[in-house]
Amino acid sequence: MLPPAKKTDMAVLNKYVGEYGSTDVPLKLDVTAADGIMYVQGTGQPKFAMAAESDTVFTLAAVNGKLTFDGAGSIKLEQNGRTMTFTKVAK
Repeated sequence: MLPPAKKTDMAVLNKYVGEYGSTDVPLKLDVTAADGIMYVQGTGQPKFAMAAESDTVFTLAAVNGKLTFDGAGSIKLEQNGRTMTFTKVAK
């Protein structure tokens, strides 16, 4: 069982909410937030809560991944030794 996700200020999380796409992989990420917790759901995958390491870096223990938000509409996903870039395509 995973530990509960640490709550983060919703004003910070709401900046990142939206749908992100990538030219690296045929996958879309839907980023949502509720009650101080950020969630991510990839196309055809379950929704996972992310643990905040900082206001821009969130870990996904369930899939051994880390998301870094640049604040300008892009995410870097580090998973299994790969780094993929996603860009916000919808709010």
